Amino acid sequence: MFQYLFVGVFVLVLQINGGHAIKCYSCSSEFNRSCLKPYLSNISLVECSLETMEETQRFAASVRPEYKKVFEVDLNHITRQLPLSCLKQVTKVENKEYVIRGCQLAEQNNLDICHKVKTEDRATVATLHCSRCGTDGCNSAGEIFDVASTFFAVLCALTNAYVRVV
Repeated sequence: MFQYLFVGVFVLVLQINGGHAIKCYSCSSEFNRSCLKPYLSNISLVECSLETMEETQRFAASVRPEYKKVFEVDLNHITRQLPLSCLKQVTKVENKEYVIRGCQLAEQNNLDICHKVKTEDRATVATLHCSRCGTDGCNSAGEIFDVASTFFAVLCALTNAYVRVV
């Protein structure tokens, strides 16, 4: 009976980031169409660092030059101890959609890149989606599936344990 509960808890623990540097997809659909669905392609996860944050800034600026300033981070005042997260952003410029995936600072007090990007929306530019997440590879399109599968596994384990007790 407890073996199923153990399996559910084990799956849940696997979803928790264990203190190592987070790994994210880093790409732009402008340069690589595989960025639309990186989990189906050969795009590798990259370990987030200040350098990969700069790469995300370059991807954003290539979609819209004004984003260079929005994604700018004062690297002189950032220590390597600040938490990083994965970013997925979908932006429509005129009639073309762009997907950017990369590394970004985790949300902190007044620092929210998604809010900053949305305030830059104009008549011909719209942020269709912007999110950050904190587990390896979570900025793929399958992030909801990961959470749902974990929840489902735990629910099945608990239901099975309950049925065996009754």
